[in-house]
Amino acid sequence: MIAESIVAILEHLREERHYKEQKKEAALNAIHSALIETLLYVEKSSKGETDRTIEEDLSRLWTKAGLAVRHLDRELADRFLLKGRYWIESEKWSRKYILENRIALKQVEVDIKKILEG
Repeated sequence: MIAESIVAILEHLREERHYKEQKKEAALNAIHSALIETLLYVEKSSKGETDRTIEEDLSRLWTKAGLAVRHLDRELADRFLLKGRYWIESEKWSRKYILENRIALKQVEVDIKKILEG
């Protein structure tokens, strides 16, 4: 009876660890997608080629990343959600506001590396 309980507890812990790894992998995939698509768009838009449809897609990608990362780092998740909102109304946001809220691409990249290392 005790042995069965121990086996059940160990099985539960193994499943929980596997579930957490799956969530972390999904979060990293969402972050990577948002980051890569943003880098590509920023390069394109630096040549004067802006596209509202792509900006809306970036908003959705950063929002998805924010929701996916919330179990790993709540503060980073909030920043990703804010970055998602930025792509909807970027013309209203000052550079100072972007830096203060740590949603500039360079700032976000640094924090993504921390997640990958952790």
